[in-house]
Amino acid sequence: MRIRVLNALIETSDEVDILRGLPEGSRLSPTVFGICAAELIHELRIKFPELKFDEITSIDDFNWIGAFLYVDDMVLIARSATQLQHMIDACKE
Repeated sequence: MRIRVLNALIETSDEVDILRGLPEGSRLSPTVFGICAAELIHELRIKFPELKFDEITSIDDFNWIGAFLYVDDMVLIARSATQLQHMIDACKE
C-alpha cells in the first residue's frame, strides 16, 4: 500500500510505502485485533495468575480479572501500583 502525506514542504507526487499493518477500515482489522488481544490476555494470565476473585469458585478460566477490553481500549486491574507497572511493562513486551 502506498500513501501520500499532505504537507507544504513535501511534493504532492511523493508517496510512501506502508510495509506493515492494515489500512484503517480494513475488514481484517477486527479479527487481527481480536487475535492480538486474546494473546495479550493469555500472557497476562500466565504472568499474573494471582489476579483472581477468591470468592468465585466456579469455572477457573473465568475467575481471572486482570483486564477489561472494550473495542480498542483495555483497562488493567492490579492489586498495587508496582504490580500495575509490571503489567504495563508486560504489555509493552
